[in-house]
Amino acid sequence: MERQIGELEKRIKKYPKGKLICCKSDDHVKWYLSENGKRQYIPKKKRKFAEQLALKRYEKLKLQEMMSERMAIDFYLRHHSDNTAEKELLAKSGFQELLEPYFKNAVQEFEEWMHRNYETNTFHQEQLIHKTCSGIYVRSKSEAMILMLLEQRHIPYRYESELHLGNRDIYPDFTLIHPKTGKMLYWEHFGMMDDAKYYRDACAKLEFYLSNQIYPLDQLIVTFETKENPLTTEKIEKTIQLYFG
Repeated sequence: MERQIGELEKRIKKYPKGKLICCKSDDHVKWYLSENGKRQYIPKKKRKFAEQLALKRYEKLKLQEMMSERMAIDFYLRHHSDNTAEKELLAKSGFQELLEPYFKNAVQEFEEWMHRNYETNTFHQEQLIHKTCSGIYVRSKSEAMILMLLEQRHIPYRYESELHLGNRDIYPDFTLIHPKTGKMLYWEHFGMMDDAKYYRDACAKLEFYLSNQIYPLDQLIVTFETKENPLTTEKIEKTIQLYFG
């Protein structure tokens, strides 16, 4: 919404000055430019000019509506509390016992999500040569370390799960669910950044994420390594701590 508001504000500044007034006379509509308290007739041959003024009026109204909606969202977020009446009731003894069969625990839901069948990457499956303790085959020792530490922290994950983004399908190395918030995150590990072609491909993939509003330090986790600077368990642990606390 912030991005759309910014784009609208930029476009509105580019429109002609003044305001369009439409007056109906018999079966005809006349266009007028209102500016500085004066009204000037717009002839039909200047239809494009009138269209620009009409678009300006429309987008200004749209901007006002979006800004009002943003204010409402900000107000809600400032005053929203997770301590809802429903949760308080479920926490009470007696009620909890009677209602528990009707509500799934979030941990159970995430566990089911993790083990449910999903579309995975079929590209160069011969590269899946590193077997992890959980029996999953991954493409590198670094990915095996990441997976091991995710399991130690009980963070639900899927390996190379299909993600339809924009107009194409991609396969993040790991798709994760935050155990406390339920937020979906994607972890990409780029392990050959000292290779020129690999570097260009990595940059293109990162640019694709950004163009689809998936950003580092928010929904996208990114780690890198080269031969001189390999990924270590310490770096992975610090990364997991940053995103999952």
